[in-house]
Amino acid sequence: MSDSTYICSRNETSIVGHYGYEALDLLERLTTNRLKDLKINQAARTLFTSEKGRVIDSLFVIVNSEDNLTLISEAPSASTIINEIDKYTIIEETSLMDISKSMSHYTIYGENAGHFIKNAVQNSDEDILKANISGGLVKIIKDESKNVPWYEVISDSVNERDLYSYTVSKGCQPVDTVHLNSFCVDNLIPTYDREFGPHTNPLESGLGNLVDFDKGCYLGQEVISRIFNYGKLQRKLVLLESECSIKAHDKLTVEGKQVGIVTSVTTKAKNLHRALGLVKVKYCNIGNIFHVKGENLRVVRSAD
Repeated sequence: MSDSTYICSRNETSIVGHYGYEALDLLERLTTNRLKDLKINQAARTLFTSEKGRVIDSLFVIVNSEDNLTLISEAPSASTIINEIDKYTIIEETSLMDISKSMSHYTIYGENAGHFIKNAVQNSDEDILKANISGGLVKIIKDESKNVPWYEVISDSVNERDLYSYTVSKGCQPVDTVHLNSFCVDNLIPTYDREFGPHTNPLESGLGNLVDFDKGCYLGQEVISRIFNYGKLQRKLVLLESECSIKAHDKLTVEGKQVGIVTSVTTKAKNLHRALGLVKVKYCNIGNIFHVKGENLRVVRSAD
């Protein structure tokens, strides 16, 4: 069994069906990334931001047909994104439905995830991969935005036991969200309500790759573009290391002054702890030292 390919159940997310021939065009006008060029059986990640440029949700948009989209939402309640899209749906003939209870969502990730996928499915050269497991259909879609091997897996007909049995037989290891969190910390992958959410804009959260600065207007565009074009970014996401235990929400200080905050943590070994943090830009250089309750943390990497 490969020790570097994992599958994790994503019960903390929600899934929404978005229906109607104008659904994709509506999301193109409301969210940060370019979606209008997506074809059937393609997918892309985008952000729904507020008028003030704050992140309301991260959406993985899957085009099933011209009038049928599946939205994987990072928010635990589907009502978050349903209410936001409804708010700005004026004349478009579209509808939204929370389908979280009828769909299951998993993530396959790890160094050898791409190799695993090639062995696990037959149509490994297509954008949306499909596998028949115990008579049910599973869709597997690569999320290019993560910059590491990462695949979203959804199904409305395969239970967890059968899916895990199949993936284990192909060399994949089931893990829990603690393991997924550790992977995200190690790879500077921001998580909803920690590194990003209504308290951040996309650029400071390391989500700038989900913003298309050449597309037309969307909610919050003026604010986000101003931050980008005029160098107004106040904070950045950084990866930190320490020999001592640290906790989420710990304050990062320099000479007694708070310059950032710890957002996620993981323990790699007895004397090696890693964390993600949001830190004022001037303190984000690799090697910079912060203090938390008398202990030292150093910057080992910062988000682009």
